[in-house]
Amino acid sequence: MEIYGEFENKLDENGRLTIPRRFRSLFREEAFLCRSIAGQSLTLWPLDTWHELTRKLSGPIESFADLSCLTLQRFFASGVTVSLDQKGRIGIPNYLRRAAKLGAEIYLIAIGDRLEIWDRNAWDEYCINQMTPEALEQAMQCLQLREEEDRSY
Repeated sequence: MEIYGEFENKLDENGRLTIPRRFRSLFREEAFLCRSIAGQSLTLWPLDTWHELTRKLSGPIESFADLSCLTLQRFFASGVTVSLDQKGRIGIPNYLRRAAKLGAEIYLIAIGDRLEIWDRNAWDEYCINQMTPEALEQAMQCLQLREEEDRSY
């Protein structure tokens, strides 16, 4: 199941986040929550997708590319398995809320197989600074190059 979209949401006074109903089946009872490489945010991964990713990152360090995997391993080590309660909420630990500088008002950004959790102000700032017409044009050119590479194989 792939998911897409932006959704306004709020953290409750206990740091819990309600996952929208349409996404709950993706996360079943448990998910993995960690910092995001996308910026000042958190990422909520379906547990099976997370396990698949960690298998790709594990293994012996034999090259410079493997050192990048080691860096990601260390980065993701701050994550935690979370469970959805009866109301479809997850608790976000204080250290992760601080790392992402989450306030009460947040945005959920659905991207394929995961959710990013952004503070509302941080998301607004990211959109203004990073989603410029120039940046989007460059991203489209990157996609075109990848399509051409795929066709050449």
